[in-house]
Amino acid sequence: MSSYPLILEVGVRDTKCFTFNVPPNDDAHMAFLALPGSMDSTVQEFYVDQMYQLSKNRKNPLDPLPRQFSDDPFSGAKDSEDVKYVATAIQKFMDQSKKRRSMMLKIKKPRDPLPVQHDDVPYFIPTIHNHVERYNKKNQKHKERRPQQRRHSAYDPDLDDYSVCFENKDNRPISMIYDMLLVSDFLLDEEEDGKTLTKEHLTPLETELAQSIHTANSIVSEMRFMEKRESRMRLTTTRINSRIRMFSYISLAVLLIITYLQVTYLKRYFKKKKLM
Repeated sequence: MSSYPLILEVGVRDTKCFTFNVPPNDDAHMAFLALPGSMDSTVQEFYVDQMYQLSKNRKNPLDPLPRQFSDDPFSGAKDSEDVKYVATAIQKFMDQSKKRRSMMLKIKKPRDPLPVQHDDVPYFIPTIHNHVERYNKKNQKHKERRPQQRRHSAYDPDLDDYSVCFENKDNRPISMIYDMLLVSDFLLDEEEDGKTLTKEHLTPLETELAQSIHTANSIVSEMRFMEKRESRMRLTTTRINSRIRMFSYISLAVLLIITYLQVTYLKRYFKKKKLM
């Protein structure tokens, strides 16, 4: 089951975590991508769409996520202004910044002192972890062969939730785009038994899923529209404030000039009349 990628803002030298639950006997794929916090909504929307395409373009829902974007993200629609803007913004950041990896990713099981996965997440490049539950079970079997390495007796391998933590090691905020895909045990069993799902099985689910996706896309589109309208209103307000400020400066200058001319005229008048 796929969903639309989410964005989490991680402050300077900050750590943020969330819990992701995998139902019993199911599995999950996880995808992460780091963006500098200075990137605006255009760059974020571009990479959210690229992350979404990773799961959407799979031919089979059981297939793992590809380790990288299937095509050059900038190869298509080269004439698009947004694509040109994103490419320029990324190139500018790469030229100005020396750091390419500033986000630490940790995926852990409850009360397990050792993380299941531990990565330095690079900017603009997806970090993929496929079949997290399967990998964890293999790793757990390896630990059981060496019980002396087990440091915490309260650890319960049967708990199916994961703690995903992002640790920002940079001096700038970082935006993390992440996507979680559940792999249903029902689909895995069908594949292992050599059976295929028929259209009759999938039609009701497809209908409900299509309605949910349509509703979600409508909400996302409305949010993007509101965000763009807010940006336009903010820009208009800034321009109006600048014009009012400029008008105030000009009015003050004119007032001072008129005052100076009036004082000068009165002085000359009183001198001429020999009153001073």
